[in-house]
Amino acid sequence: MATLKGDVQGGHWQVLRALLPLYEAITTIDLGDGISTSFWFDVWEGDEALADIFPALFSHCTQKEATISELLSAGLQQSLLPRLSRQAAAELPLLQARMGNLVLQANPDKRLYLFAKGEAGIDSKALYRLLKVRGQPEDQRASFIWKNFAAPHFQLFMWLLIYK
Repeated sequence: MATLKGDVQGGHWQVLRALLPLYEAITTIDLGDGISTSFWFDVWEGDEALADIFPALFSHCTQKEATISELLSAGLQQSLLPRLSRQAAAELPLLQARMGNLVLQANPDKRLYLFAKGEAGIDSKALYRLLKVRGQPEDQRASFIWKNFAAPHFQLFMWLLIYK
């Protein structure tokens, strides 16, 4: 699960927290034990995060940061407010049906990158092309970041810090 909790303060941590939704959006999870995967925010079932598929039910959740393992152990119903709106009540059986065949494994969860570059991690060049607005004039900061010898993941990190 991609989280930044605890005593992490300062402007750079705020930027990193703001980038978590982007990180979650470009990754999917090969589900294992469910210990490190966010039930609501990570994409582990289908093509979208459950918070996006079931927004009314998510709004009634009291444990929004729960992992799959935590939510399955306690029970989904325990993480919801006692009274659900009509929309949330309509979404609940749909979510329960999706969870019906869910079996956790002994192996750890594995994060898969949409912009994978083999075992090397994220293909930052492809991600940069996606993030860059068409027709935008070349920026000196962009040239400095992308045309140096830093590792691609550092380049991407710097790009996101500057433009976020």
